[in-house]
Amino acid sequence: AGIVMTAPFIPLIFEGEEYAASTPFLYFADHEEPEMARLVSEGRKREFAAFGFSELEVPDPEARETFERSKLNWDEVEQGYHAEMRAWYRSLIHLRRASLSLNDGDIGHLSAECDEERRWLRVDRGDVQVLANLGGEAASFDVPEGFRVALCSRVGVTADGGKISLPPDTLVVLSCEPE
Repeated sequence: AGIVMTAPFIPLIFEGEEYAASTPFLYFADHEEPEMARLVSEGRKREFAAFGFSELEVPDPEARETFERSKLNWDEVEQGYHAEMRAWYRSLIHLRRASLSLNDGDIGHLSAECDEERRWLRVDRGDVQVLANLGGEAASFDVPEGFRVALCSRVGVTADGGKISLPPDTLVVLSCEPE
């Protein structure tokens, strides 16, 4: 979520993703023309077969049950992990809206580096840096002079002495923009 929401493009999130909805986001349709409905259902089965799914595992997009399974459970929005994820998305959206650098869609103002083996990513967006550690071990980064932690995906990560260490599965946004 942090990588998507800090990218230079318009972010796309799917139904319920902003609070880690427990319901699946299935493709469903309601074609009035029977032949079109049949073709869509058969097409989905062929698409999924290419990924090793059997026909019985593929939800029929024309079935009412497929639509019903995709309905969001709004009762879980303010509970546990769902509430945490919703708060994270709200923080990301607030940061993106407030940041001049994150609103700059000019790809020429972006640079990135990664380490595929250690699974970390650093994206420079002008006065903002996005650091992501997707690996299984801590990753250490230099913090440029004047930058501070603007947002972090977990509690307890701090920049100290020009360095920051990110535990596994952590994203930090550094900024030198005015608060």
